[in-house]
Amino acid sequence: MEVIMKKKVNKGDKTLFWLDRWIGNETLKVAFPNLFDLERKKRCTLEDIVKLAGLEWNWKSTPNITDHTALYSLVGQFRLTTDEDKWRCVLSGDGKYHVDMVRHLIDWPKDLVPHIKVEWIKEVPIKVLCFIWRASLGRIPATTELSKRGVTLESVQCGQCLQEDESPNRILLTCPFAKTVWEWFWKWCNMPYFQFNTVADLIEYVSQQGSHRKNRKVLISICYGTL
Repeated sequence: MEVIMKKKVNKGDKTLFWLDRWIGNETLKVAFPNLFDLERKKRCTLEDIVKLAGLEWNWKSTPNITDHTALYSLVGQFRLTTDEDKWRCVLSGDGKYHVDMVRHLIDWPKDLVPHIKVEWIKEVPIKVLCFIWRASLGRIPATTELSKRGVTLESVQCGQCLQEDESPNRILLTCPFAKTVWEWFWKWCNMPYFQFNTVADLIEYVSQQGSHRKNRKVLISICYGTL
């Protein structure tokens, strides 16, 4: 339903602040899980929160300043009107529900997971292939990914360089420490140095190398750290 319909907020008395998708691409419960846990009245409406004098909260305890600031920057300037709240169809330009548009969505579904091909190489352990695939999708436990899932952390900065946020690509490719390891790797393989910004780029590169299947397998095996 959330793929098709989105709440158009006016008066705010029929729209749940945390549970309805009324701003952004997801509910505020999903976007700010830590703040949602602190909310005393989970089914509060926008009318309960958004007042003329500003936003009124009902926390169980003092929220994290970073989360609170991010939420305020998203909804702090929102103002209610006297009109009734309405549901809008996000598939149509006029906001009205059309059966033919839903039919088109069903007939031509979009992939929920990006299509990233990781070749099946018997020399590479399954757990290594799975790790590379998960890393390409951003599904390894980097601090930025853990934070998105509601894990409370002191910092999301890269633990090696303390310069930028720790993402899967940062850990494996773009951190200065990771770059040094890759420089050693390319030198050991007697190959020119390549700098990749994403794991998906690395997978695509090694999958395209070598016209001979055996040579390509060896290269991929080396790049996956198994030789």
